Amino acid sequence: MAVSRVTQQEAALHLGLSVSGLKQVLGRLGFPSKGFDLDELRLAYLDDLRETASGRNKKYVLEQERARLAHHQANKTALEEEILEGTLVPVDLVKDKWRDRIAAARAKLLGLPNKAAPAIVGEKKIATVQNIIKRYIYEALDELAGEDEKGPRTAS
Repeated sequence: MAVSRVTQQEAALHLGLSVSGLKQVLGRLGFPSKGFDLDELRLAYLDDLRETASGRNKKYVLEQERARLAHHQANKTALEEEILEGTLVPVDLVKDKWRDRIAAARAKLLGLPNKAAPAIVGEKKIATVQNIIKRYIYEALDELAGEDEKGPRTAS
C-alpha cells in the first residue's frame, strides 16, 4: 500500500477538522506537523476518539479537567477583582441593607398618624388637611432618602 502524505489543510478536510484542530490532534497523538501518513493519522485519530468515548483515554480527560479548573480559577479571580473594586457585593449584605431600609420606612409610615393628628385636629378645610398630611409624608420621605450606612440623617 502506498504511503499517502498530505498537507495539513488536506488532512484537516479529510478528518472534518479545522487546521488548528488538526494541529491539536497531531500534538496529542504524537505525530509530526509535516510529512505524516494520512492513513496512519486517520487510524490513530479513530482509536483516540474510541478511547475518549469509552472513557479510557485518561490523558484527554485530564486535559479537559485542567481546562475546566483553569476556567473556574479565572472566574473566581474575576469575582474577587469585582469585590475589591466594589462592583460586586454579597447577597446577604444587600438583603440586610434592604431589610433595614424597609423597617425604617415602615416605622416612618406608622408614625405619620400620631405626628399629623395634632396638626389636623382643628382644621376644617380638606385642602389644608391634605397639605398637612402631604408635608409629613414628604418629611418622612426626605428623612428616609437621607439615611446612609451611618444611620438616619440628623436635622440641621
